[in-house]
Amino acid sequence: MRLFNPVQALQALVTRQLATPGWSQRLTRLEALMAETLRADFRKFVLALVPRVLRCQSLTDPMDIRWALEDAWRDPPLQKRWTRFAQQLTPELAEALVQRAANKRLSPVRVQRHAAPTDGWALERQGFRSAS
Repeated sequence: MRLFNPVQALQALVTRQLATPGWSQRLTRLEALMAETLRADFRKFVLALVPRVLRCQSLTDPMDIRWALEDAWRDPPLQKRWTRFAQQLTPELAEALVQRAANKRLSPVRVQRHAAPTDGWALERQGFRSAS
């Protein structure tokens, strides 16, 4: 997965935590990386997310788990709590949280930072390879 919006990257990182065992400990460690002013809203968000995802803990098929995680985000109160938390983040702060979480191995997926979101897209050539 390749996300260029740092807040979306944090959202994906947090959501993906619930797909693998040990998620509670990792989310607690992630929360500890946040400023005190963010922690209460993050906790409220997690408390809204977890019950919607717990039923996927009995699932074994990775696609079923993925769909259950995606379905959890359809809940309006969950979206409201995420929005309240996320609006307090700058892109730089969200990116720093994702990077710190990756450095502490709190991410169940590989995190790679890109200098510019469009690197390698060949925008100057409208996406086409050069003739050489």
